[in-house]
Amino acid sequence: MLLNSHFEAYLEGVLEEALKSINPGFDSTTLARDFTTPRPDKIDKLLLLLGIDRISQQISWNNAGNKAARKDINELQNARNTIAHGEQNAKATKSDVNRFRRYVEGFCSGVDKIVAERVTNMTGVRPW
Repeated sequence: MLLNSHFEAYLEGVLEEALKSINPGFDSTTLARDFTTPRPDKIDKLLLLLGIDRISQQISWNNAGNKAARKDINELQNARNTIAHGEQNAKATKSDVNRFRRYVEGFCSGVDKIVAERVTNMTGVRPW
């Protein structure tokens, strides 16, 4: 659950930092308020605010194709929900946590690159 919470906070933070780079006076708090589940379709909707269309379908890295990345991000959300809602069969093995961590790290790295490139194209200055 903690990994999921940090993943969600990272995505909200990336949007906030990007928007501040574009317009320092802009407050993104209300825009991210409805973002509560970092599933690929929700991530796409959140970052479409920056004019990035379907960002979740653009991310892949060594050993992880895009389809696998989106699948595991969805599985992380499913696992989080079963644990959070107290389902009796809910469990997370060390192997599960390590797999989800690798996918979150890879996904965040991809988001970081795409968002930074978008902001750079809009402002002429690399945001981070």
